[in-house]
Amino acid sequence: MVDVRRVALVASIATASCGALLNGEDPSDPGPTPPGPDAAPDDAVAPEAAVDANADAGVVVSTIGFFERSSSRFELRFANASGVGNRTVVIDGGVDKGAWPFAGHWNSAHSPDTIGYFVGGDSPTFHFFGQFGVGETVEQFGFSIDGGSDEAMPVVGDWNGDGICTVGFYVRSTGTFFLKDTNAPGNADYMFPFAAPGGLPVVGDWDGDGVDGIGVFFPDNGAVEGHFFLKNALGPGNADVTFNVSTPGTSWFPLAGDWDGDGRATVGLYDSVRAEFRLFEKNVDGATMSVFAFGPAGALPIAGKWQR
Repeated sequence: MVDVRRVALVASIATASCGALLNGEDPSDPGPTPPGPDAAPDDAVAPEAAVDANADAGVVVSTIGFFERSSSRFELRFANASGVGNRTVVIDGGVDKGAWPFAGHWNSAHSPDTIGYFVGGDSPTFHFFGQFGVGETVEQFGFSIDGGSDEAMPVVGDWNGDGICTVGFYVRSTGTFFLKDTNAPGNADYMFPFAAPGGLPVVGDWDGDGVDGIGVFFPDNGAVEGHFFLKNALGPGNADVTFNVSTPGTSWFPLAGDWDGDGRATVGLYDSVRAEFRLFEKNVDGATMSVFAFGPAGALPIAGKWQR
C-alpha cells in the first residue's frame, strides 16, 4: 500500500534579510525551528512495514527516495531496491523550478528523518516539513551570502555531534561550504572552501564518530570516472578519503547514507537520465555496489532513515 500525502504551503514565517556574506542578524534570536514529529492525523494511512532485511534485527538503515521538481513530488522508499514508493508527498502550490530536496532529523537522533526543500538565489531559503500528515505546514528561514548564490545547493548534517541535523549550503562556483549549528536565521557557524570549485556536495559520518563530515563529487570529466573527495572534519585542507567510481556521463548526483546500519556513511550515486541508483558498500576504489532503478528520469535523489 502506498501512503500518499499532500503538503500545504503557508506564508513565510521568517526569512533572513539580503545582505553581506555574514549578514549580521542577532545570533541570540533563535528564530523558528523545524516542526517536531507530531502524531499524524487519525485518518492518516499507516505506512507499510519496512521491507529491508535489517528491520527484523532492529537495525535502522538509510533508504532512498526522489524529488521530482515538475510535479513537486517526493517519493520515499523503505528499502534499497526497485519497486513503488512507500510514501508519496506532494507539495500543494508547487515549488520553485530550481528547488533542491533535503532530509534530516530535527529534534533528536532517534526521530525519523523528514523532508524539505531549498531555494537558492540572493536569499537562500530552507523550507522544512514535520511528519507527513495531511495539511502539514511549513517552517522556513534563510541566510544570505555576498553576491547571491544561484549555484547554491543544500547540505544537512550533525556538525557538532549533538544528535540533531542542521542545515547549510555549498556554492559550486567557489567550492565553499556555509554551515550552521542551528536551524534558524543568522550567520554561518562554519564557512570554508574545500576541494576545487564546480563539484557537487555530499555529507555523511564517514568514520562513525557521530559527527558528519563533508565531501565533494566531481562527475565524469571525459575519463569515464567520477571522483569523490571526503573529509571528516569541517574546514579547508586535504581530503581524508579520495576514490574514483565508474560513471560514464555527467548526469550523476551524489548521495550518502548508512546503507547497512553499521554507523558509518558510504556514498551513492543517482543517474538522473536512467533513474538508476548505485549504493556503495565502502568508500574505496572498486567497491561493491547495489544497483537498481527507482524514480522517473530527471528526478533528484534523497536518502534518510524514514522509519526510526
